[in-house]
Amino acid sequence: MKIEKIDDNSIKCTLSSLDLSSRNINLRDMTYGSQAAKQLFNEMMLKAKEEVGFAMDNTPLMIEAIPLQGGAVQLIISKVEDPEELDTRFSKFSTASNGQNGWISELATQILEGAHGLMKQLKETEDNSDEELDASQTETRQQEKKEEGLRLYRFQSLDRVIDSAKAVHGMDLGNNSLYKDVDKKEFYLSIHSKNEDMETLNRVANLLLEYGERLHGNMASEAYYQEHMECLIPNSALEKLQTV
Repeated sequence: MKIEKIDDNSIKCTLSSLDLSSRNINLRDMTYGSQAAKQLFNEMMLKAKEEVGFAMDNTPLMIEAIPLQGGAVQLIISKVEDPEELDTRFSKFSTASNGQNGWISELATQILEGAHGLMKQLKETEDNSDEELDASQTETRQQEKKEEGLRLYRFQSLDRVIDSAKAVHGMDLGNNSLYKDVDKKEFYLSIHSKNEDMETLNRVANLLLEYGERLHGNMASEAYYQEHMECLIPNSALEKLQTV
């Protein structure tokens, strides 16, 4: 299947005999509203949107079917600016002889008569794809925000952690946790931004640098702390250490 863009409102779709046979489609047997016709038309329009940005947008279509040598078919698909200019079949066809190519035009009629019914189905498919993409992008962005709003630190002693806690006293902190690497006798602090307040988080981060070492890491790093280290204070660690 080859899709070519003619202009913003028209595309050319060429279906070779191999395209048809590889999909196990017998075009002679296709009838109006058949599942095979729907799948073929659906595949053409989705491929057209992906490759050349051609989307129906609830616009009526005019389609010209052109028989080619070797059992191939070429479809010229165009958007119609004024639907009133067309009848309910909204399609035109090239003239084919009554010979071996006659069935191709007949098939085109069968496919295109079902196009209006397919438009709603295809629009729903496009909308669902866009919704899935939007949901995926939203989830990715949310994860990125979590990564951006996380800071990790290592301290050589508990006293240094306590001193850092007192240094940020009075600041509006997000959730923070304290862990201990028992083998190395080192302390690890994770701190998150509160309500995506990166300005406050950055101020806190700068103060903590005077007492501990900033580590490069992400949510997976914090998960590692939770699994492999001793969790001394799971929530509001800095706030609790300020009272020590």
